[in-house]
Amino acid sequence: MEAADKLGKSKRTVQRLVKKWEKEGLEAIAPTNPSDKGNFRIEEQLQEFIIKTYQKGKVSYFIL
Repeated sequence: MEAADKLGKSKRTVQRLVKKWEKEGLEAIAPTNPSDKGNFRIEEQLQEFIIKTYQKGKVSYFIL
C-alpha cells in the first residue's frame, strides 16, 4: 500500500485510520498532544530516589 509506505505506517494501521476518518471525520485522526505531558505519575521523592539510585549504579530489585 503506497500510503502506508509514505506515512511509515503498516498497511493495517492505515486501513484503521481510513475507517476512523470515514466514520468520525478528520478530527478523529488528527494528532494530539497528551494532556499530561510533563507531569509525573509518581511522587517526586520516589522519582528522586530512583534517579539517585540509578546514577550510583546500585540498581536492584525493590518492592514499593
